[in-house]
Amino acid sequence: MLDPDRESAQMRADHDGLKSRKADQTKIAASQSDLMFLSTAFRKSSKLRTISLEAVLYQHPEIPIAADKARSLWVQVWKRALHVYLVTMTAIAQSQLAIEQLHIYSWPWGCSVPAYDIHISMPTLKAKGLQKSLNNLRVLSLNYATRLIDPDQPVGPLALDKKNFLGPAHFLSLCLEIEELDLKHYNLLPPKSSSWADRGLYWSNYENVFDHIAQAVRLPNLSDARYED
Repeated sequence: MLDPDRESAQMRADHDGLKSRKADQTKIAASQSDLMFLSTAFRKSSKLRTISLEAVLYQHPEIPIAADKARSLWVQVWKRALHVYLVTMTAIAQSQLAIEQLHIYSWPWGCSVPAYDIHISMPTLKAKGLQKSLNNLRVLSLNYATRLIDPDQPVGPLALDKKNFLGPAHFLSLCLEIEELDLKHYNLLPPKSSSWADRGLYWSNYENVFDHIAQAVRLPNLSDARYED
C-alpha cells in the first residue's frame, strides 16, 4: 500500500537534491574553478591515457536518462555539454597530458558537440598546446552535431556558413596517428521560426564534412573507421 506522506517526502528530497546539484554546477562554472581543478588533476595524472566525456541527465538524483530525452530543455543540455568539452580540451592542452584514447560524447547517452564550435575553438586550443597532447592518440570517438542556433537568430545566413562543418576535419588534423575512428553525426533542430527551405540548407551542407576530411587530412595508420548518422 502506498504511503502518501513517504512519497511526498521522497519527492521533496529528490527535488532538493537536484536543486543542490544544479547550484553546485552553476557555482563551479561561474568561478572557472572547473578548469583549474581539471588542469591540476591532469598534471598529477601522468599515467592517464583514456578520457571519455558523457552527458547524463538526472530525472531523479540517482536515475540517469539519455541527453536526447531532454525535450524542451535540450538547448541548455547541449550548451552545457559544449562547456564541458571546451573545459576538458583546454585542460588537456594546458596540462600537456599525452592521451591515447579520447571519446567525446559517444553513445548511449546521446549528446554531441556542434561542428561549428569544434572549429572556432581550435585556434585557441592549438595555441595552448593541444596538438602535442594528441600526438600519441590512437583511438578517437567523436560525436558532432549541426550548429546550435538560438531561437532569435535567423537561420538563412548561418546555414551557408562554411565554418558549420569544418570542425571534424580540423580536429582530425591534430590526430594523425589514430588507428581507430568512430564518427557520429547528430542533427539538432533549428529554430521553429525558420522556413523549410532554410532548414533544408541547414541540414544538407553537413554532407561536406567528409569532403573536407578527405582534402585536409591524411591518416596513414587508420585501420578501423565507423560512421553513424
